[in-house]
Order: sequence, then structure tokens, then C-alpha cells
Amino acid sequence: MLGEGEVVSSFGLLLSGRAQAVKGDAQGRSVILALQKPGDAIGILLAARPGRPSPVTVRVTEGAGVLHLPFEGLIAGCHRGCPGADRLLRNYVGIAAEKGLLLHERIDCL
Repeated sequence: MLGEGEVVSSFGLLLSGRAQAVKGDAQGRSVILALQKPGDAIGILLAARPGRPSPVTVRVTEGAGVLHLPFEGLIAGCHRGCPGADRLLRNYVGIAAEKGLLLHERIDCL
């Protein structure tokens, strides 16, 4: 679904199935960093940083359906004034903020 080192310009919403974000450790083992379920966003922070390679691999663990959304299209908004476009952008920012706050909580645990 997403490979470590891959550069992305879109993010995905997991519609069905399950996935996991993994990263290799110094001994070559895969460490599971996150378990993803329907409704979760994939690559949401990476999509906002063009050219930045993914630090993790996201792999499907159960047949997955993913909706890919281009980041540039999200930021540009809808030229027709669609009310859903504004809501989508607000939701994106909320999800990104939540991910940032969760990272701070993880750091506090260390």
C-alpha cells in the first residue's frame, strides 16, 4: 500500500479491511507502529510534505479498500463552492492535529 522511502502526493482513507504501519529495527525485524482500521487516514502527514520519503511501510493485513485523495486538490478547494470541500479540509486538519498530539503523548511515555 505504501513502501518505506516512497514519496507520495496523496493520502488514503481506509474504507474497508485492515492495515499496519511497520518499520524495520536495527536487527532487521519489523516493528508494528500502528494498526489501522476502516476510517483511518494513511499518509496524511506525508501528503502535506511533497518530496519527503515515507519513514514506514503500510501493508494490508485484511483485504482493503482505500480512497486516495490528492493533497493539492484538497488545499485548492472546490471552485464551484461545494460545502463538502470546506468540511473535508477541516477534517483533514483535525486528523493531522490529532496525529501530532498522539506523537507528543508517545514521547512523554518515553
